[in-house]
Amino acid sequence: MSADGIVRGDARFKGARAVELENDALRVVVLPELGAKIASIVHKPTGREVLVQSPGPAAKHPAFGGVFDAEAGWGADEMFPAIDAGFFPDEPWRGSPVPDHGEIWSLPWEERLSRSGVEHVVHGVRFPYRFARACSLDGDTLRLDYRVENLSPFVFRSSWAFHPLFATTPESSIELPAGVESVVSASVTPPLDRYGGRYEFPLLRDGGPDLRRVPPSGERSSWKWWVGSRLREGWCALSNPGLGYEVRLAFPADRVPYLGVWVNNGGWNGLECCALEPATGGMDGLEAAGRFGMAHWMAGRAVEEWFLRVRIA
Repeated sequence: MSADGIVRGDARFKGARAVELENDALRVVVLPELGAKIASIVHKPTGREVLVQSPGPAAKHPAFGGVFDAEAGWGADEMFPAIDAGFFPDEPWRGSPVPDHGEIWSLPWEERLSRSGVEHVVHGVRFPYRFARACSLDGDTLRLDYRVENLSPFVFRSSWAFHPLFATTPESSIELPAGVESVVSASVTPPLDRYGGRYEFPLLRDGGPDLRRVPPSGERSSWKWWVGSRLREGWCALSNPGLGYEVRLAFPADRVPYLGVWVNNGGWNGLECCALEPATGGMDGLEAAGRFGMAHWMAGRAVEEWFLRVRIA
């Protein structure tokens, strides 16, 4: 196989139709009928699965507008137009329900295969947009290229976030660009129990934990925070020395300026994972994003494009 590898459009994964991309470094599985979920990333040099897997033998087909629960909480999903459930804050859609974790993770996507990869496309249900993502491999890197169109003439407040549940061990650690000095809590659990509170990074005061470290096994903790200001450099990393690889994400900071981090060590459904979430807007919900100065608006008829590179090495 070459660095670009091969693409299979007739695969199956946990009972669902799948697209496989594979080269000498990675094997990636995408489920087009389940929100184009990236179901699996296998790092072939170590043979390890990079993403947390579903608890059962079969992949659940989610219902639109449903809750992102334990049966959905595995792999990597696309969140748009928000993460938190709520009601749209602006006219002409004011009051329209925004589903938990957004619309597109629970929708089937259209598909177009090529020799180098696959493109998946989905349209909004309650809101007028077209969302497209192309997947391809380049050596040890999964390349994701995005294009979102606002199909209405109105300004559209929205936020995209990548939502990958990367497997972790107690030796795992998070690396961020230089200059990140504070984070804003999106949690109500210790040690970040003041939602919207600003905390020093990486070391909390009064003997609190190092936010770069994954807590010890058995602690059953879970917390989420957002980098407290727009990123100057578009990258983050998760080191996994106990698993033999590092995950490094790269993205354009001028178009993807926010980063959320969810560390879960058994506190939610017993999973041990970390979600590094590059995003166009922050603080999960649309109203909260505006309140904390992390909102993103698309102009009427606007088209926005960005990329995400996921390197496993």
